[in-house]
Amino acid sequence: MSITSFRLKGFAVKAGAAVGAATVLAMSAGPALAQELPGPSDASPDQEFTDAAAVVNQYWADHWTDYFTGSYTSPELLPGSSIGVPGLYDSNVEQLTCGQEDLPPLNAWYCGEGDYIIADYNLLNNQDVGDSFIWLVVAHEWGHAVQARLDLPYQAVADELQADCLAGAALAGATADGSMLWDAGDDQELFDTLDALADETPWTDPDSHGDTSQRVDAYNYGVLNGPNGCLP
Repeated sequence: MSITSFRLKGFAVKAGAAVGAATVLAMSAGPALAQELPGPSDASPDQEFTDAAAVVNQYWADHWTDYFTGSYTSPELLPGSSIGVPGLYDSNVEQLTCGQEDLPPLNAWYCGEGDYIIADYNLLNNQDVGDSFIWLVVAHEWGHAVQARLDLPYQAVADELQADCLAGAALAGATADGSMLWDAGDDQELFDTLDALADETPWTDPDSHGDTSQRVDAYNYGVLNGPNGCLP
């Protein structure tokens, strides 16, 4: 995979260099292919979510034994919601729980008790949300599923930032595998969305997930260093 420098707000990032806090690393869009690959696009939020889930799950299925012992099992995308798309629900019309805890609206969640991933459609279907953000949400929640499959010493105390790191590793790895493509500007869009939604949703709450700069740093570290770089 080719990592390119990307400038934003006075920071420059290069492979092997310290990651600037206000920069999302650009990933190669790759060569033109006869068959269109999935990736952040102008598709509907539910299609983006479904495509991202398939790509991220395939990455971990293909590469689990490259980094970890044991075998990989996929988390479930919770079915049966009002949206009709596995893994999505509408918090305006239904209340979901994970164990004994109600899931707050405008959030996405990996539920360890049921080993499933669920996201509120209203988080993804937002005028401030770019399509690349949906892929980050999916890859981040899959990162939590990966954490749940690791021995305790490999689970970071800052679990939300570790999930961002694993998200960067998975999306960069899928790009390197030729499983997905990025559009020009997706890196900028990803930063802008995280910045715009800070403090506005539980999923972007800086108190629980880290501020925009911390999250971008963690994501970029996974892009540059792969899954092993995300482990304590």
